[in-house]
Amino acid sequence: MQSKSIKGNSIEEINTALQQSMADAYRPTLAIIFISVRQDRKAICEILHKEGIDIIGATSCGEFINGSQDEGSIVILLLDLSREAYSILFEEIADTAFRSFTNERPYYIIAWDKDMPRNIAVIRKLDERSAIVELNSQSAVESLKQQIRIAAANNQWKFAPGVANAVEKSKNEESTFILTGLYTDRLLEALQNRSGSIKILSVDRPSNSVIIRTTAKIMIDQLLPLKEVIFIDLRAEPRSETGIIGYNRSFHGINAVDYSIPAANGKNIVAGVKEQRMEEADLDIYKRVLPSPIAAAAITNHATVIASIIGGAGNSFYDGRGIAYGCTFFPSSFDNLFADDAAKLFRLRLHKGGELGGRGVVGARADLLEARQDLGLFQEHLQFAIERVDDGGRRARRQEDAEPR
Repeated sequence: MQSKSIKGNSIEEINTALQQSMADAYRPTLAIIFISVRQDRKAICEILHKEGIDIIGATSCGEFINGSQDEGSIVILLLDLSREAYSILFEEIADTAFRSFTNERPYYIIAWDKDMPRNIAVIRKLDERSAIVELNSQSAVESLKQQIRIAAANNQWKFAPGVANAVEKSKNEESTFILTGLYTDRLLEALQNRSGSIKILSVDRPSNSVIIRTTAKIMIDQLLPLKEVIFIDLRAEPRSETGIIGYNRSFHGINAVDYSIPAANGKNIVAGVKEQRMEEADLDIYKRVLPSPIAAAAITNHATVIASIIGGAGNSFYDGRGIAYGCTFFPSSFDNLFADDAAKLFRLRLHKGGELGGRGVVGARADLLEARQDLGLFQEHLQFAIERVDDGGRRARRQEDAEPR
């Protein structure tokens, strides 16, 4: 297998780069694309399909390829991979059999050409022109039929990517699932009314989610059809991602912030890092890691690097300087991938003398006063910048008016 990378800032540049890559009789079968939302995705697909190239990809906010970074562009990895080695599957989420509205099956898939209809309950937006919605009557269905394309949704849309295939392979094995609904109590009630072995492990009310353990067969036969369930995922054990070696502080003009708005340094801000525990003795975060009863036990370099990107002091090297280099850190174990309980965090701040980024109520008031002062300084800088832009514009217009025509 051979691979080639191409990039461009326009449809024309990509087309030229593609033809150049195929000039030596190279014939790719698969393209993996990351493309800015500013670009014409349909045109790119047409160019590749014309050459018989299959496509996998996603829109992105910043594109990188072969060590270079860009924004608003298109990057493509071309592979001459045998089609026997891969497959691209499309999951049908529309119920093609006609059926009338029922309260137990209130979900529909809609697609529109121009504007999305107003005053409808969107459960999940699938892309820019389609969504899963919840309707409450047959008359609502008939009304939408006059405006847009609509069909009853089957239950496959509830699965996270890849989960439907995974559960089909091991129906009788127990697994840990994350179920999400619109209302936590209704979801719990529906689970408790099911037969079979369903063990509720934990509940996260802010996200209306429940972690359970059961077999894939019970999940598919009993839980998937429930209207109280709108999302199903397999819970994966959290682990550190690929190692990181520094980062580019010039990207998006991050360096300029240090000089143009020096007060925007993260002071009086607590950054929660949900990962393994960071190395508190590291030069870039030394004496800025707060005590945490919910921190992980294991210390990892990955967690330390993540903290440095957020708010490293830059003592070790220039790429160890983070965005909020004056902040403090509150470590939290990523064994719990949901957001930490806000009430618990608040109690930690006040009841433990302000371990969570403050000094009790008195300290919090002092921090608030200092934050207001920082905001005032920021506003002064912003006003100064606006005045400079206005002044530059006036001088440019005076110069233009003074030039002979």
